[in-house]
Amino acid sequence: MHGIFGTYHTDYVLDFVSLSKKLEKKSIELPLCKLYQHTLPKFLNDKVFYTCNKCVYILEGVILNSDQLMQTYRCKTMNDLITKMHHASGDSFFSQFRGSFCGAIYDIELDQLIVYTDQIGSKNVFYSKEENGYVFASELKVLSDSIVKHRTLTYDEGFMYSILLYGFSPIYHTIYDGILRIPAGSYLRIKGHDLDIVRYHRFHNAPNSLSQQENIDKLDELYSQAIHRVLEKNRAYHYTNYLPLSAGLDSRMTNCVARTLTDAPICNITYSQTGYYDDIVPKQLAAYWGNKHFFQPLDGGDCLKELDTIVAMTEGLLHYSGAAESWQSFRHVNTSDVGVVLTGINGDQILNISSALQDYNTKYELGEGALIPKHLDKIEPFFPISFWKEYENKEIFYLYVRAFMFSILGSPLVQQNIGETYSPFSDVDLVEFICSIPLKYRRNYYIYDQWVIQKYPEMLKWKHNGIYTIGSRSRVIKLCGREIALKDLAKRICWKISKELHIYDFYRLREGQSMNPEDSWFEKNESLKQFANDYYKENIYRLNNYPNIKDIASEFFKGDATEKMQVLTLLAIMKRFNC
Repeated sequence: MHGIFGTYHTDYVLDFVSLSKKLEKKSIELPLCKLYQHTLPKFLNDKVFYTCNKCVYILEGVILNSDQLMQTYRCKTMNDLITKMHHASGDSFFSQFRGSFCGAIYDIELDQLIVYTDQIGSKNVFYSKEENGYVFASELKVLSDSIVKHRTLTYDEGFMYSILLYGFSPIYHTIYDGILRIPAGSYLRIKGHDLDIVRYHRFHNAPNSLSQQENIDKLDELYSQAIHRVLEKNRAYHYTNYLPLSAGLDSRMTNCVARTLTDAPICNITYSQTGYYDDIVPKQLAAYWGNKHFFQPLDGGDCLKELDTIVAMTEGLLHYSGAAESWQSFRHVNTSDVGVVLTGINGDQILNISSALQDYNTKYELGEGALIPKHLDKIEPFFPISFWKEYENKEIFYLYVRAFMFSILGSPLVQQNIGETYSPFSDVDLVEFICSIPLKYRRNYYIYDQWVIQKYPEMLKWKHNGIYTIGSRSRVIKLCGREIALKDLAKRICWKISKELHIYDFYRLREGQSMNPEDSWFEKNESLKQFANDYYKENIYRLNNYPNIKDIASEFFKGDATEKMQVLTLLAIMKRFNC
């Protein structure tokens, strides 16, 4: 992954062999600090690498409100803007940015280094304390390949358990013990031997006092603002607006609002099993808006064979299947034309509140957010005591852990290999406001549906995921840790039985209710099944030194598709980041 890199108070030499040779490269090597930027040749006017007033500034990514900030600070370039913002607001001036970004500031006189990521952690920055100093990098392999020349790296067992059970790490760890990720909304402040993690932004969910109508109006205003910023950034750089589109409500609303804000061409990208709602509905929607539509069939699930490629793209941070399915479609587009990909990621998780969240004091528990909530006793010792005090309640826990540590690390990391990516449901201003909407309005999609009904009634023609009529959703109940619509209970039970009997056509295939029927793929696609079995047999030895983890992996590999892929993900991570 391209981005920012550096060393501080150490003679380590960073190894950039794993990076593409097509990146724009800049560097400055000072006696105590060496800084580098290897970046895609896109959005270059948003990026910064310069020295001013004895400070070195690096900014990577895309700043969606740069024009607004330049008007406020009366300047014409990002270099001038950052200088003025730093002088006016201090070391956390970047809290005013909106977009997807990370960066670094080195104060030569103070010998102080600051390294930061954005408010939701969409740009990964890894760091490690080494002898006499520190190293950081946007790509984990650059860091590991550099460190192993000086010392032995070991695996982080807590991370290994996390991949098997959660599908990601809920505590900003990586596969390597001692190599960590900068948390969302935080920066590292390093001076001499001391490192502090400073949180410059935090989301809270104290309720506002607005009426239901006032909440809907403000929601619509901020949602439109977030989308408008992306469309304007693509227009300024002459990029095509690429918007993924499914049968769900989140991507539909992103597309719907985008079309009200621009007459510029929009290209919709859809990937799904042929004949499913995610194939049928997006075609109808794209035709309604007059958008160009590109459909990539996932039939058979052969995209899941791209295991090693996807783990490399995602830094081995999460379960690989979703990213593999996304990459299957984006690898066929004209990548030179891709700017900021505008997605609908996180809509369900942010605008809809679980009925299990009864009040603002509901606390999170061990296993919350796990894809496979089994063997939790094995992972519990690896969670620090501070983890249980980190988030004020269950909603804020799910916002950071499930949305920011998992959802935005899937297809967005893949898309960052060819451009930038952004979702209005991850926009700071919008998320802060949504968190303030009282819980009673957000349960069971209530305010989400009312927003659509009032502001975009034309979208009522298409059901959510081809199933739910917007505004008349069924009551939900919690069963086996999952919330299920009451009217779907009988069908869910039938699906569960048919799944146990390996009769996959019974429910999902016939009714078209899954874009990615992974269990069916592993059951019916002999080449995929063979690939999975061969990969497992060839790599399971990597767990020989971890007998407890190996036992769980062996158990899970005999399970359903999700369990198999958790195991394959872990093995692929160990293969790429070999200790």
